[in-house]
Amino acid sequence: DTKYALACAYRDNNQLEPALMHYLAIVEQDPCYGNIHNDIAEILDSQGKNAEAAARYNSEILCCLDKLALNSNDARSLSSLGLAYCGLGDFKQAQELLERAAAISPWNKQPSVDLALVQERAGNPAQALKTLQKIILRGDQDQYFVRKQESLTKAVASLGESEEELLPDTIYLHNGRTLRGRIKQKNQEWVDLIVYAGGSEGVVRVPLVKIERIESNYK
Repeated sequence: DTKYALACAYRDNNQLEPALMHYLAIVEQDPCYGNIHNDIAEILDSQGKNAEAAARYNSEILCCLDKLALNSNDARSLSSLGLAYCGLGDFKQAQELLERAAAISPWNKQPSVDLALVQERAGNPAQALKTLQKIILRGDQDQYFVRKQESLTKAVASLGESEEELLPDTIYLHNGRTLRGRIKQKNQEWVDLIVYAGGSEGVVRVPLVKIERIESNYK
């Protein structure tokens, strides 16, 4: 929808008042359009209008419940419902809904992206990083995911997570050596592995022809 795309463009360029105006105009025509109340609520939250934002999150919940009454496996509505609960601070309910949406629609990356967002907001960057890594390892090299992966990796390191959390990937080479770290990117020719040493990090590019196997301890 052109109007919605325009509103999102304003939002993404931090032009919040024009974005809000366009979102509200859409609501007047279609009170339950897409993820609209969550979009409005996030702007209101950023402006410190918490009560108004909460009202919008609750409106999103009602819209989603109506849609799910017609189709309980509507992954999009489950995702929007999860984000609404996240906005209200119910991270447990949000995560359960988004995990369900991701299971229903595994080919759609958005529920998993939203799940990582909820996990991060719930104060669990290690879990968020695992979720995001799974998207990247499926072959999605969107630069947003790559940058987000790097910021979450640093957040995990700053919290002093265990080595197993920080270094989930092990690459076994044909020469008998092993490399441990976190896979950043992978294609048909090579693997980029983030490695850590002495409090700093770097990236090692390993050709696939040198790799015997790769093991990950994702749960």
